[in-house]
Amino acid sequence: MAPTVDLEHVEQQVWTAYFADGLWEIFLATLMLTTFLRTYTNSLWAYLLMAGGILAMVIGKKRITEPRLGRVKFGPHREARRSTLMVIILVVVVASAVLLVLPQMGVDMRMGNWVGIALAGMVTAVFLVTAYLLNFRRMYGYAGLIGGAIFITEVWGEAAGMWAHLIGGLLLLAAGLFLLVQFLRRYDIPEMN
Repeated sequence: MAPTVDLEHVEQQVWTAYFADGLWEIFLATLMLTTFLRTYTNSLWAYLLMAGGILAMVIGKKRITEPRLGRVKFGPHREARRSTLMVIILVVVVASAVLLVLPQMGVDMRMGNWVGIALAGMVTAVFLVTAYLLNFRRMYGYAGLIGGAIFITEVWGEAAGMWAHLIGGLLLLAAGLFLLVQFLRRYDIPEMN
């Protein structure tokens, strides 16, 4: 009798492997380091770093991850979770934009640091929901790191926040590079016959 294959288990292993490449960590590091750089300068360089992080994620998945793991079409359950995540992110982006635009429109927001703290809470919540929906366990820690840096900025000021973003960004970058090297060692590009 042939052994039965648990497709859900296989799909979970492939899904987890897609997060083993460290590209998420490198992308999140560029976001935190962009925030650090924007404290010093609002120049194009800060935004180019963020664009570089996005490109590293997209190109890295196409050139590093997919050649080693292949392209996979995941089941309807995972696709539904991914769609739910996109809706949640869209709602939070709109809410964040409203919180940031209201003071520009003359709405009095001087009730302490509540807007910034609410923004830190929303960012943390998005990363926590992302971790849950993607079943990406390391993201729970990254949620605390990123949300904590925003919270520090709002409560203790820009100088403390700058250091929180720099340290957090460097930690994420180191973790991402370590994971990327491990991924490259573990998975070779299959040879075509």
